[in-house]
Amino acid sequence: MNQATREFIATHITDDVYTLSLKAKRYPDVDMRLALRQIESRQRYAKKLPEIVANDYWLFPARLSLEQCSSEHTARYKASLFAKLCTSFDSYADLTGGMGVDFYYCSQLFKKSFFIEQNAELCDVARHNFQALPAEILHTDSTTWLRDITHLNAIFIDPARRDGAGHKVSALAQCTPDITQIWTLLIKKSEVVMAKISPMLDVTQAMRDLSHITEVHYVGTAAECKETLLITHQGENIDTQHIVHEDSLEDFVFTTQQEHQTLPVIASGIGAYLHVPSATMLKAAPYKLLCHHYNVAALSKDTHLYTSDSIPTQWHGKTYIVKNIYTTTKNDIKHLKALGNANISVRNTPFTADELRRKIGINDGGDTHLFGTRVASGEIIIIETQPYFGARV
Repeated sequence: MNQATREFIATHITDDVYTLSLKAKRYPDVDMRLALRQIESRQRYAKKLPEIVANDYWLFPARLSLEQCSSEHTARYKASLFAKLCTSFDSYADLTGGMGVDFYYCSQLFKKSFFIEQNAELCDVARHNFQALPAEILHTDSTTWLRDITHLNAIFIDPARRDGAGHKVSALAQCTPDITQIWTLLIKKSEVVMAKISPMLDVTQAMRDLSHITEVHYVGTAAECKETLLITHQGENIDTQHIVHEDSLEDFVFTTQQEHQTLPVIASGIGAYLHVPSATMLKAAPYKLLCHHYNVAALSKDTHLYTSDSIPTQWHGKTYIVKNIYTTTKNDIKHLKALGNANISVRNTPFTADELRRKIGINDGGDTHLFGTRVASGEIIIIETQPYFGARV
């Protein structure tokens, strides 16, 4: 990047990228393609990568790598896990370097780090961005490189979840590299191995495909499970720990055996509050343990909504104040129509949210939230609620 390009980026960092592209001929000394990419990337990812965006020296690669990269929050979380699990910090390898956000935060723990990437452009970007780190940037096949090294303290791998044509794949064995084929080698070569898999993949199946998983971390927010991390580390053989991690909340930790051995608490009625587990908690699925940990009752065995007369502390999800309870009779539907508008969700019902909205005849929006759901008796009810703003909503 020449000085003219660097100054152009600094001057136009908040300007519209399309408008700037129309003026490209006015700036013959500016590498306009590079400049526009940097401006667009810094605007688009200011919330996802605030520290990196604030670093004027950092170069951003093509958009696809940016869309697939970790956020700073999740990258820092991975680094904290390596800091906790590793017994020494001599060497670390990221076998799928990509944009390098995970590498940037995790590698700072170690005396020597290896950034492995098959994309030549991403390697060039990494050499620029990581000059200040004790890092070796290698444009090579990670599996071949792995067989030649002796031992590492930590390995991170994030298999690509798209095939050669760019289509998303749905199985762990279809990702690149296929970690089901090299998992034993990974464990042999490193004290700690961390694999990031798609939140859409079945964790139970992944644990069948990959041996010796000691920890599974579900990382996300109330609205979205952003990452699932599978970890194996050397130490005593214990039951796999499942950890739900959401910012500003205590981690929820459990084992599959604990969930299987727990009996659910089924509600006999609807209390003052309705509690909806976060998307991240739903991915982890400790449905019965939630009842006992938070002192709430499930509306039914298969309805993942909970109720209580008090507010649970550190609840991973949303809490609503129950205003009224309706059936699906014509008279109750008539009363619901008088609301005019409401947000609608359904759980364990034969109809969709859109079908229920059409049945009631109301518009979307407003402060009211209706939950169509099945209770333990098998009856389908509609719960009128409003968000409880003392909790995260």
